[in-house]
Amino acid sequence: MNYIIFVTLAVLVTAYSAYKIINRIFMNITIGRNTLDFSRYKRARPYTRLTREAGEYGEWLHAQNPEVIQIKSQDGYVLTGHYLPAAEARRTLLMVHGYRSGWVRDFAAMAQKLRNYGCNLLLIEQRAHGLSEGKYIGFGVLERYDCVDWLHFLTHNQTEPLPIYLTGLSMGASTVLMSTAMKLPPEVKGVIADCGFTSAYDMVTKVAKASFRVGTHTVNRINRLCRQKAGYSLNETTTLDAMAVCQVPILFVHGTADSLVPMEMTLQNYQACRAPKELLLVEGAEHCSSFLKDTDNYINTIHRFFNWEGQPHYGYRH
Repeated sequence: MNYIIFVTLAVLVTAYSAYKIINRIFMNITIGRNTLDFSRYKRARPYTRLTREAGEYGEWLHAQNPEVIQIKSQDGYVLTGHYLPAAEARRTLLMVHGYRSGWVRDFAAMAQKLRNYGCNLLLIEQRAHGLSEGKYIGFGVLERYDCVDWLHFLTHNQTEPLPIYLTGLSMGASTVLMSTAMKLPPEVKGVIADCGFTSAYDMVTKVAKASFRVGTHTVNRINRLCRQKAGYSLNETTTLDAMAVCQVPILFVHGTADSLVPMEMTLQNYQACRAPKELLLVEGAEHCSSFLKDTDNYINTIHRFFNWEGQPHYGYRH
């Protein structure tokens, strides 16, 4: 009888240990810096063109020899950015890349056109990416504070008070949208958010179900570990919360064929936004590919958005 009890306890302890290990693995896949992004293999094909274009334009971007800038985040991490000034600059863009991506891959294709249009570019590396420190990815929940830190750096270091725009792609779009709920410098005149999601929790749940066939119970366990290890909750805040109090104009962009972040998330953000807003839906564009799919329309829409600077709602505040 004692032997049976011992074996049963041993099995239960082993099962519980395995359960904890599996949860840790899923957490590290989701937010850990040093982990293999398994989900990338299932969604790699739609973005091969983006990677190819990044390689072609990336050579040009690196050849411009952007100035490497580093600041310290509010929680003590060294964050890295790459600054590329424009001749006769009319505005400055803070450009924020997506989940497990980078400043060159996400923005190389559009950087040249934006710079030629008189935009200084500060292309940052989000925490836990590239040269920026950080152990865990925050899905915008943590990075919104970093975004504000970068804005303060710009306002204190610009030689003249140029308008500043926040530009984000995918997780970067959600980051800049979430940051609008915070106190922003008055120089911030607008946001360009391309294929952003509504919340970290919703996005993790979608990818977990699609890539790993796990449900909300696993996501909730990941969320508990996220609070314990990374100090934030996946459902701590949402872009919808930010849109309810947003005070700067926003240009929302999304591809209608996005298979990763549903277009409906941008539509929800657009509907919730109380500030002046514009919506660009690019027909047939996959995730992060709207610029490549319809470059002229994308750039013309941005130019039109910049022209809001001379209209009555410019510098809009509630």
